[in-house]
Amino acid sequence: MFVQLETSVSTASIPSFAGRAPIYIGDDTTDENAFAVLPEFSGIAISVGRRFAGVDEHFDSPAEVRSWLERLAGVSVST
Repeated sequence: MFVQLETSVSTASIPSFAGRAPIYIGDDTTDENAFAVLPEFSGIAISVGRRFAGVDEHFDSPAEVRSWLERLAGVSVST
């Protein structure tokens, strides 16, 4: 399920999000609005490539994102 974070709807009001925090990974200026509202949802913003103001977490490349996701999922995906 995808929920636009730009809305004023609290993710806590959606049963599948109760007790959870969103993680948003973005790589360009179109992601700045989501980065800006993540603190309202106790979320984690992660930039890829360039760094954005107010975003503490960062990956240098999409390959680093894939590697991180593979570790989280406990799988290895060949490209």
